[in-house]
Amino acid sequence: MGNGWRAIALIAQAIAGWGALILLSSPAGGLIEQSTPAPHQKFPGSSDSPDHGSKAIDRDRCPAALETLMPLLLRDLPSYANRVIVRSRNRSRTIDLPPSYVLLAGAPDYRPLSPSLEDLGLAEYEAIAPADQPQQVFFTTLERQYGYGGYARLEGFYWLFLTQQAGQWQLAGVVSSLGDLSTGQPASPPRDSSEGVVAQAIRLWLRDCHAGSIQLVPVLPES
Repeated sequence: MGNGWRAIALIAQAIAGWGALILLSSPAGGLIEQSTPAPHQKFPGSSDSPDHGSKAIDRDRCPAALETLMPLLLRDLPSYANRVIVRSRNRSRTIDLPPSYVLLAGAPDYRPLSPSLEDLGLAEYEAIAPADQPQQVFFTTLERQYGYGGYARLEGFYWLFLTQQAGQWQLAGVVSSLGDLSTGQPASPPRDSSEGVVAQAIRLWLRDCHAGSIQLVPVLPES
């Protein structure tokens, strides 16, 4: 994605400083704690699921509205990301992957960076849906990375670019940055993470969502 992502990185770097403040004090309610499913737990919709009295969600369909989709995705993101990490380590013991885990995912922010499809390196989507721009979502994560001297607490900053094709959500790209909460050092420069752990986890979740395998129980805002 080359120059397009470098352009986004420049914009993203300028707003990385306020990113943490937006998400950690966002109107949507701050951090969303993971649901901590068992390693092989399925997420079938069930009539036995509790009715929380909030707005109805069609539990047989993956939500078409981004504002409905994202809280559900972020609820499950830590468990999906951690499974991607474990499987990656199990597949290749020769690769030095530092033990790391995603603990929490933050509430979504929908304010766009306002780049064009061409700037994003996603011009191919124009031929499929010329009226549809990628929808953008920003969120943070709390992560933990282990090393010889103990562990570091990391804050991840993620910008997602999502499109809808044939009524299904597709992840077009991810830009990310990491900050070390343990040392207070500035966050790293944003980079293209479209094939990283979080991106893989999101693609798996979207696949399961469209297959009807996600528990579509509304995420309640904090009181």
